Amino acid sequence: MTVFRAAAPVRLDFAGGWTDVPPYSAREGGIVVAAAVRLYAYAEVEPRESGYLLTSKDLDHALELGSLDALAGDGP
Repeated sequence: MTVFRAAAPVRLDFAGGWTDVPPYSAREGGIVVAAAVRLYAYAEVEPRESGYLLTSKDLDHALELGSLDALAGDGP
């Protein structure tokens, strides 16, 4: 089975806090003072016979799901 891994760079906002992201920016416009740093968030999805194992490497947290339908957007 294929294991899916992802890394996303961390964005540090000093001012404007995401006002450059739609839909807000499409309505109001936006400007942000931000910086890029060498810091990433890492995640891994491993399909298993019993479902899926989701692992957050940076938070050292794992979650087993019977199916992706069980994935809720309000968890840790």
